Order: sequence, then C-alpha cells, then structure tokens
Amino acid sequence: MITITKPLSVITQAVIAVLPRKIGVVNTVRPLEQFTGDVGICTEE
Repeated sequence: MITITKPLSVITQAVIAVLPRKIGVVNTVRPLEQFTGDVGICTEE
C-alpha cells in the first residue's frame, strides 16, 4: 500500500473546512485553540 504524505497545513485546511459542518463551529474552534496558542492580550482587562 502506497500512501502520499500531505503537508500539515493542507490537512489542517481540510479539517477546518469539514468539521464545522459535522460538529459545529464552536466544537471545531475549541480543540484548535489548544494547538494554535493564545493570541489574545492577557494584560488588558
């Protein structure tokens, strides 16, 4: 069996395109936040 390895960016784009339709936007974003890191400004109130 021959498999073609795809770049992680391509796989991520495919996941982001499919998951919101299957499990909803909120349930898609929550797990992705674990891996993308916090981009907010935590020093502001």
